[in-house]
Amino acid sequence: MNVASRLQWLCLLALCFGQYGCYRASHYQYDKPFVFKNNIEVTADVSPDEKKDLERNLALQLDDSLQPNVRDYVFLIHITQTPAVYDTSYANNSLATMRYYMFNQGFFSPEQGYTYRIDTVRAKSKHHRKIRVTTNFFVQAGPRTLLDSIVYDIRDSTLQHLTDSSHPATLLVHGDPFNQDKLQGEVNRLIDVYKNNGYYAITQDAFQVQLDTANPLLINPAIDPLERIHLFSEQKRQQKNPTTDLYLTLAPNLDSNLIKKYFIRQVFIYPDFETTRDNRKTPLTGLYLDSINLRYHELRFKPGFLIRNNFLQPGALYRQDDYNKTLNTLNFLGVWQVPIIQAREVRDVASVQKVADSTRKVTIADSSQAAHTFVEDSIRAARAAVADSTRKAAKLRGDSAQPAHEDNETLLAGGVSPDYKAFAAHRRDSIGLLDFYYLLTPAKKQSFNAGAELNYSNNSATLTNNPVATGNLFGANADVSITNRNLGKEAIAMTNGVNGGVEVNPAYGWGIASVDVGYTNTITIPRFVTPLKSVNHIRPLAAQTIFNTSATYVERVGYFDLNMLSFKYGYQWKTKPNVVWTYNPVDVEYTYLYNTTDVFNKALDSIPNLRFAYTNALIMAQNGAVFWTFSNHRHPNRTSNLRAAIETSGLLAGIAKKSSNGELFGKLSEYIRPTVEYRHEIKYRNNNSWDFRLFSGVGIPLGGDSTLPFFKQFVAGGPNSMRAWAFRNLGPGSTHLARYQNNNYFFDRFGDIQFEGNIEYRYNIAEIVPNSMYLKGAVFTDIGNVWDFKKQPSAPGSTPAYDSATLDISHFYQELAVGAGVGFRLDFNYFVLRFDFGFRFKKPDEPLHDGWQWPDINLAHVFGRGQDNKEWRYNNYNFSFGIGYSF
Repeated sequence: MNVASRLQWLCLLALCFGQYGCYRASHYQYDKPFVFKNNIEVTADVSPDEKKDLERNLALQLDDSLQPNVRDYVFLIHITQTPAVYDTSYANNSLATMRYYMFNQGFFSPEQGYTYRIDTVRAKSKHHRKIRVTTNFFVQAGPRTLLDSIVYDIRDSTLQHLTDSSHPATLLVHGDPFNQDKLQGEVNRLIDVYKNNGYYAITQDAFQVQLDTANPLLINPAIDPLERIHLFSEQKRQQKNPTTDLYLTLAPNLDSNLIKKYFIRQVFIYPDFETTRDNRKTPLTGLYLDSINLRYHELRFKPGFLIRNNFLQPGALYRQDDYNKTLNTLNFLGVWQVPIIQAREVRDVASVQKVADSTRKVTIADSSQAAHTFVEDSIRAARAAVADSTRKAAKLRGDSAQPAHEDNETLLAGGVSPDYKAFAAHRRDSIGLLDFYYLLTPAKKQSFNAGAELNYSNNSATLTNNPVATGNLFGANADVSITNRNLGKEAIAMTNGVNGGVEVNPAYGWGIASVDVGYTNTITIPRFVTPLKSVNHIRPLAAQTIFNTSATYVERVGYFDLNMLSFKYGYQWKTKPNVVWTYNPVDVEYTYLYNTTDVFNKALDSIPNLRFAYTNALIMAQNGAVFWTFSNHRHPNRTSNLRAAIETSGLLAGIAKKSSNGELFGKLSEYIRPTVEYRHEIKYRNNNSWDFRLFSGVGIPLGGDSTLPFFKQFVAGGPNSMRAWAFRNLGPGSTHLARYQNNNYFFDRFGDIQFEGNIEYRYNIAEIVPNSMYLKGAVFTDIGNVWDFKKQPSAPGSTPAYDSATLDISHFYQELAVGAGVGFRLDFNYFVLRFDFGFRFKKPDEPLHDGWQWPDINLAHVFGRGQDNKEWRYNNYNFSFGIGYSF
């Protein structure tokens, strides 16, 4: 049997054990039948994927007492914990909910039932038995009903027009299977459309859905679902390919307030609201600015800043998007704990009627200044009618200061909005007014943050002149930062942070192998700050302007010292709740390499790609990225995110080269560097999960450069990448790695191109400390490598040969590294300690068996003490330690 066949059989065996494995029970009642396991078999004329979805979702319909609490241990062992005593009523109740679910998926005449099997097993005590009950459900779905005619009869001209104009976005399509979730989604879509056009109070109660014209069967929670299913299934039973007409309309005897258009009357902002404060004893100061009422105890925020981040304007038609945008912006600013926006309907009917009457009169008058003045006077009179009730409410809230002119201001600064005038003239009895109250509790102005990371690299290569700098290295990194969240009283955040790290060699008296220390200053302004005024006025869901300055010192003992300075200026903004964009028009980095040793210089001379990467370099770059987060509405347990980025250095390079003659700042690097990363998670009810990651990046040197600077190149290996290899110890391509006990060798590896894929199954093992510390496990596989983009020049006097470091598509498979292993995590809720052990299943630098190491695995290599066995383990094992999940 060849290597590929062995691997296939191993994967098949692991899959079988993962699906079936060993089932056990714990904490059950002796001598009583208990719920042990459930099986669901579905027969349906659907695709295999849809069938799996049906079986999975039907399992969720089981009665709570029939759903065993199962914990999985490393795929193979499934333990049912504290199962309930079995009762057939659990199965009967489950059939009812399963039938209801099938109906909601368009299967109106399913046939279903169940059987159960009792297994009696001797318990630990010979005087007791454990009686396990396995329930087998079968569901024959029958034909699936399709949608035929889809009619929207809203019976309100304005709502009907909104419905028709938004129809291209409908979720209900002729010929698609009937689906309750899609129907619910369509109702919610219409509600969003209506709410964005003033219908603040409309809810799902305003709608009624009817199937067929001759059948009064309604999809309404008030109707008994079993009776509805029975009536409808009898009608459709004889149809081979059943269809149904769907009618969506407003419910009869509808509360008129649900279809009333609302306008915004007043907005009150309380920027320093405290729930524990007695407002009656702490006077408020009032300020009326741009039609907004500010109420505060202490002026912690500039009024202009508060006004700028409000999107609910008095006099405007209520729109749900404006409400959401305001709430999202207040959350995004980060200077308040949990922003609350409360809406209160104006209940004074006389006030609303007077406003409507005054608005109606202006529509029949001319557009002269006299008519405009009349409208303003009428609105002032209408608001004066409710001034007393407003003052009383303010007094109860503890407002001690009221601007004298507040209740005499016009409802709309400078006049009445066209929407308000037209609607009030046509439907004056359907006008509603809303007052909004912003209750904003400030967060702490200053915050302190600290973090730490540990890692361990398992290497055995040593250097004769400096053995401390190589070998098995233990590393620690820490950072401390202080943030001021409200600089200038405009939610401008400034963070000052310092970070440091050290690598030591336990085998040489914990001698220091490397040291790094750095300082970072970051200023974040919650809006666009650009030279273009038109851009500054753009108001997406959230926007930030970020200035970042940093300085870093690195010493690799026995190799070199390095100084790095950087400055970055850019923007980050949201166009949708799940889409974040970044753009940095200025990203300048300068590195200065000095105090290089002879060992390091010899390594650079012998390895061309290192010689071109390790040099003084100036980068004047621009970069941008977009980050999407996807939620699967059909499978809520599945989430994905995608990040695409591109960086280019060269837009300002020509100017800098001319001004410096190419010598002032050292080598000026030119390149383009796009990257793409995709992540996907499938999470199960027991918090176990499958996690997938794909990453690809390429750096293309420009301007005659043969490679990117080393700090812009890609690296593989370590606790967060190819975990079967040590950090910076894989690649490029099929280049030979550092050999065991190799002398005078600098083995840091970089590449201009990287491809990597990761698969990890994460599972729970035990709860060590209740609600505080959990032991978790993982099984993982990492596939990838790094390569050079350009072929490096050969050493003088050498014979050109195949460049194993440069990417060659014809050798792509052979040069892919494959590692797999197991890991353990200690999860403390707020941080995770991670231990991973990886084995190099496929090594790109080994030609034998195409690099696969499977045939060489034997007991001697795994456990033997001989020098050959130690060398084999060094060439194939790696142990890493880190904080947090790898991805």
